[in-house]
Amino acid sequence: MSTLKADTIQNTSGGPVTLTNQSAAKVWASSNQASLIDSFNVASTTDNQSADTTYTYTNAMANAGYAAGSGSIGPSSGTQAGTTSYRTVAAGSIRVVTFDESKNANGRFDTAYQAVTISGDLA
Repeated sequence: MSTLKADTIQNTSGGPVTLTNQSAAKVWASSNQASLIDSFNVASTTDNQSADTTYTYTNAMANAGYAAGSGSIGPSSGTQAGTTSYRTVAAGSIRVVTFDESKNANGRFDTAYQAVTISGDLA
């Protein structure tokens, strides 16, 4: 068996390689409301209203049938857990709404930390 070791892999033009038959996340973001902490393939965020954020992708997905996952931590010291719901899913963005599952089950609340991960095929 051979071992391949490399620090950087590029395509023949010097750009990023195209992954085939891979299931790596195509989009991910961590944010404090609509303020990005770190991200991959996220062009911008929009704070639509309390606990309602849209993540717009730099490179769109092939369609709106991709898989999305998310989670959140409460507004202070991680004491509250949030339940996230997807309000709008489109090829170029996702709109996420967070609800307080501990204090008022139907109320929205701004979280201290939210994470979103998107898996699927890019356009």
